[in-house]
Amino acid sequence: MARGTSLQNLVTMVREEAGHSTNAALGQNTVEGLKQKIARQQEILWTDHEWQHLRVEREIVLQAGERYYNFPADLSMNHRIDQVSVYFEDQWRPVEHEITLAHYNSVNPETDRRDPVLCWELYEGEQVEFWPVPETGGARVLMRGTRNLKPLIADSDTADLDDQLIVLFVAAELLAKQKSDDARAKLSMAQRLFEKLKANNSKNRRFKMGGCVDRNPDNRPRPLYGKKL
Repeated sequence: MARGTSLQNLVTMVREEAGHSTNAALGQNTVEGLKQKIARQQEILWTDHEWQHLRVEREIVLQAGERYYNFPADLSMNHRIDQVSVYFEDQWRPVEHEITLAHYNSVNPETDRRDPVLCWELYEGEQVEFWPVPETGGARVLMRGTRNLKPLIADSDTADLDDQLIVLFVAAELLAKQKSDDARAKLSMAQRLFEKLKANNSKNRRFKMGGCVDRNPDNRPRPLYGKKL
């Protein structure tokens, strides 16, 4: 089992697992279809689990008076952000997900500027909004989450997930279409491997997205900037 296997090698592995000929000339008409199935299966597996080895950190530097920023290009925006924090006054502080009307009423983003930022929200699918709008520039916001998969299109492109996991699921699909008696056994192998890899990759803690609440050391909610939300 390995990650980083090329798409070309994955095609060969699928053929072998499904009992198909590995002769390039004989199977040329099926290559593109196999590539699509392999890429699609990796996408499904990526969606179904938060893979630890794909977690990354990306930094955004805040600018004075700037409300919207480009979302890190290789981070997934599909609610797979583990943690957002801002470095302010020599320490990292949590930046909570979700900006509500109550926040806008508390500190108007059109007119008021405050430090540090306390909340974030996706804006029109491609940008991220921070609230309140920074009064000064230079603060660093660190976003931690699951990165997007690298392209798996060209022969030399490599898989981000385990090669055997991808191959077994694709082979099981092919065998099922052929109504082969081996299809169920192959699918069972794929599912067992998936459960094993998920257990090995499970995080010790999970991030729960919620509203923005500034908390004191006793963990009791208190109003932000002295105003009741």
